[in-house]
Amino acid sequence: VGGTQQRVGNYIKVGNVVTATFYLFIANTDTSGNTSTNQVYVSGLPFAAKNVSSAASGYVNTTRSTGTFGAFINAPTHVRVSPNDTQVQLNKARTTVESPLLVSDFTSSSGNRNHVNFSVTYIAE
Repeated sequence: VGGTQQRVGNYIKVGNVVTATFYLFIANTDTSGNTSTNQVYVSGLPFAAKNVSSAASGYVNTTRSTGTFGAFINAPTHVRVSPNDTQVQLNKARTTVESPLLVSDFTSSSGNRNHVNFSVTYIAE
């Protein structure tokens, strides 16, 4: 997902426990080169998650959409890191099961602004 972007991230590691925080801002969203069913990830975690099923948990603490008709169609509600991975998967709430945030959850018209603050804590290798 492209467009006008601002990304800020920080992390703290104590022993093998990593907490990473992020701020993402995407305006005038450009989804060209993606299909509507592509999942949205944030890559570049400083350490890979441990190879255990419960290595990561996270939450989205602020989601704000401004612009022509609210930028997110379905805003992210929580995040996760898969074992052995250095990417954060953004997820949205569904009635019965979590669902990955997709490219189609962004609108691509001019003026839309997507703001997301989130943090994730996980066990590193």
